[in-house]
Amino acid sequence: MESIFLALTILAVTQPPGPTLNPGQVFAFDYLKDDLAKWSITRFERRIDNVKWETVPLSAGTEQPPSGEPPVILVTYTSVPPALTTGTHTLDVRACNASSCSQPLTLGFNAQLEPIPVINIRIQPVKPPSD
Repeated sequence: MESIFLALTILAVTQPPGPTLNPGQVFAFDYLKDDLAKWSITRFERRIDNVKWETVPLSAGTEQPPSGEPPVILVTYTSVPPALTTGTHTLDVRACNASSCSQPLTLGFNAQLEPIPVINIRIQPVKPPSD
């Protein structure tokens, strides 16, 4: 009887954590305008790196023009990031009413808050001055 061996190689592929947060940028998320009233939303909450939930007030929202078929109106909320270290982080956001909060939506992101390193460092001959 012949034996057949199948070799399966699993490669671990490192994928980037998501978008990059650069200095001067903010977090943004959308919520359907109709659902604000339907679910009696009183606030949104955010959490960075699974630490502590913080309130994002409804006043932080800006209504967007209707889009899609049927047309829907989104409200975009922004939130200024806290002081972060350069590296990989997570942002969780949830909608809350007086009695409970939704399941959070999570975004993995990379914070690039230090200057990007120089590239192609080398030693080269001095160029003679031009006449």
